[in-house]
Amino acid sequence: MNATLVRGAYEWWGIARICYELFDRTGFWCIALGIWAAGVAKESDPSIWHRLFVGRFLWAWGTMAAILLCLSGLHVLNPPTGSFVDFLALCIILSGVPALELARHSSISLGMLSILRSTAAGSAVFAAYTCIAYFHTMIKGSLFILAVPNDILLWNADALLLGKSYYQLLAHWRSSHGSIVQFLDIAYIGLLQQVCWSALFFHGARDWVNGRRYLAAMFLIYSIGPAIYFVVPSKGPIFYAPDLFRDLRMLAPDTWHLARFLTWSTDSTVAGILHEISPFAYIAALPSLHVGIALIMFAAMRQSATVSLFNAVLLALTVAATNILGWHYAVDLLAGLMLGALSWAFACRISPLQDETVAKPE
Repeated sequence: MNATLVRGAYEWWGIARICYELFDRTGFWCIALGIWAAGVAKESDPSIWHRLFVGRFLWAWGTMAAILLCLSGLHVLNPPTGSFVDFLALCIILSGVPALELARHSSISLGMLSILRSTAAGSAVFAAYTCIAYFHTMIKGSLFILAVPNDILLWNADALLLGKSYYQLLAHWRSSHGSIVQFLDIAYIGLLQQVCWSALFFHGARDWVNGRRYLAAMFLIYSIGPAIYFVVPSKGPIFYAPDLFRDLRMLAPDTWHLARFLTWSTDSTVAGILHEISPFAYIAALPSLHVGIALIMFAAMRQSATVSLFNAVLLALTVAATNILGWHYAVDLLAGLMLGALSWAFACRISPLQDETVAKPE
């Protein structure tokens, strides 16, 4: 339906562009390296560390690092890194991932075949995720063409749960906790970063069962979520009562600019003004997929105590940021958590029981 209202085609590689922009933040690749290493630490074969830190790894890391440094120095490559330390962490990841595949196998030929399989699987997952993102974007963009926003219902529901002056009190709280609000701004916008971290963890841990469950749950939540949007069509507090969130222009600039862009994209589509579509570039409140996805990531990576604690903190920050920054009503959070839990439960149910054990290295 939205295809009649836009100029040009959907940005098929828009997700890659968004990822590139989000990954250009200080600390991202350092965190990514830590999570990947935590996954490798769950390796069933203790000797993997010895095989990893011998000639193959050092040769692969040295070669990859030299290539990346040369390309960067010649300005041929502009990697998405926030600092030089992040750049070194990225070099270690790009060289460490294939080196790990080689270390897990008895011969180089088997290792290379495993690298090709992993590359093919990763490409297939990315393509499938892009398709589901296209579906999600089209449905979400059609919401306010086919339905009228009914935010007053959710606003009153929050008033019953939290008090009539809740959002006024929230605005007052933000004014005296600017540093916390800025941190929540980073946590909310960085959801795609967390998706990348999860992929690195599953590769490092070779946890194919929970990896498949994670993918299945993600596809479920992105498929079911748009249908639920039409049950109670709504935009969210920052769009329904913008005067109460004008302080975000200074306190949470990422949220402020993104909210303005989503408003423009949604209003242009409803008015039939030609414009290009960007992935997920539309407004919808109930349910909050941010908190649902954060819950799925927490459930999928509980094998590592360190990563589990990290994801628990991210889940708490996402829940707080989603409401404090005005993206979603409190009832949206409950609906998102419920949808995330149901998606994960169903994904676990359809996962083959015989694959519960992690495959051992050859």
